[in-house]
Amino acid sequence: MTTEDMDFEKSIKDTLPVVDENSTVEAIVLDINEKEGVVFLDVNLKSEAQVSLTDFETKPSIGDKVDVYLIYKESHDGVPVVSLTKARQMKEKENLIDKINANEPVEGEVVEVRKYGVLVKYGTLYGLIPLALWDKKRIEDVSTIKEKKVSFYIEKPAQKKDSSGGKKGASKEIKEDFVGNRKRVLFESVKKNKAEFFDKTNVDDVLTGTVKNITDFGAFVEVAPGIEGLVHISEFSWTKRVARASDMLQIGDEVQVAVLTVDSTSQKIALGIRQTQDNPWDTVQERYPVGSRVSGKIRNFTPYGAFIELEEGIDGMIHVSDMSWTRKINHPSECLSKGQHLEAVVLDVNATEQRISLGLKQAQNDPWSEIASKYAVGSLVKGKVSKIASFGA
Repeated sequence: MTTEDMDFEKSIKDTLPVVDENSTVEAIVLDINEKEGVVFLDVNLKSEAQVSLTDFETKPSIGDKVDVYLIYKESHDGVPVVSLTKARQMKEKENLIDKINANEPVEGEVVEVRKYGVLVKYGTLYGLIPLALWDKKRIEDVSTIKEKKVSFYIEKPAQKKDSSGGKKGASKEIKEDFVGNRKRVLFESVKKNKAEFFDKTNVDDVLTGTVKNITDFGAFVEVAPGIEGLVHISEFSWTKRVARASDMLQIGDEVQVAVLTVDSTSQKIALGIRQTQDNPWDTVQERYPVGSRVSGKIRNFTPYGAFIELEEGIDGMIHVSDMSWTRKINHPSECLSKGQHLEAVVLDVNATEQRISLGLKQAQNDPWSEIASKYAVGSLVKGKVSKIASFGA
C-alpha cells in the first residue's frame, strides 16, 4: 500500500463517526434483496452490514432507520456483524425498570413449565414466574398448567448467576431476565370482579353457577369468577326433606340459584335453589280446599297422629282425635298401618306454616248424628257391658 493510499484510508476513518463494538448503533436501510432474504445496512463503517429480512418485525423500506447491536466491526469477511434482536433485547432490558415502576401488568407467552416455576417470554426477554406466584392456590402438580398466554407483573430483574458452576457440559437452560408474578393479577381480577358483581347484584336475581364444594349443611356455588355463595340445605327444595347436600348435588353441577341476601360490605351472598322453582304451597289451598275428600298413603306415625302423603313433598296430618267417632285412639297404630291407602277430609289448610289438617272420621258417617232416632228416650234396648267404673257400668 502506498503512502497516498494510507493517507486516503486514514482520512476516511477520521470522517466516520466513532462506533464501538458491543453497543447499540443506528443504521440505515440501504437495500433489500427479497429473493435472498437479506437487508443491507449502513452502520457508518467501511463496509455494509447484512441482516436477515426475517429479523424484522415488520417489512422495512429503503431509508428506514433501525437500531442494531454491533458485535464486531469486521468479521473474517471484512463486514460488520450486527444483530437486530440483540438491539431489541438491550432496549427492553433498559426499559425493564420502567415496566417495574409503571406497576402495570403485561402479557407474555408461556415458553416452558419447570418443576419450580413457569418460563415466560415478554418481547425478546425471558422471565420466571415461581410456582408460589403462579396461581391463587397452591400448585401441587405442574402438569396441570396448560396456559399459553398469561398476564403478569414484572416484579424485579432476575439475579445474575452462574448456572454452570464452572462445570463443563452445564445446562443450557434459557436464562431469565426478570421475575414475574401472575398471582397478583389473578387476585386483582377477583377483587375487580367482586366489586362489579356486588354493585350490580340484587336480592331475587336468578343466577347460574357451578357447585364448588359440598358440606353437611349446604353447598357453595360459584356464581362469578372467585365469588361463591352458600345454598343451605333448607333452601334446596320446597317439599323434599334434604338430610345431606350430597343427596341433591355433586361438585361440578351447574345450577340455577336465586339471591336471598347481598352484603356488599363483607362481600357475602346467600343463595337458594328452591326460590327458582314454583312453590307448591302457594296453590295448595286451590288443590286441597277445606271440606274436600283426598286420598293418600300413610307415610309416618307420631304419638299424636299419622302423616298422609298427598303428593310428593306434600303431607297432611290426621290427629288421633280425628281418627274415630266412637273409639279413643291413644296411638295411630291402633287403627292404621304404615303404607295403608285411605281417604280423608280436608279440615284446615295453612300454607304459611305448610300444614294440612285431615280427618279420617269425617270421611265416615257420624253415628252420634243418628243416635236420637235410633235410640229414642224411653225405648228398651239390649247391649253388652264393655266397661265397669266406680260410678257405673
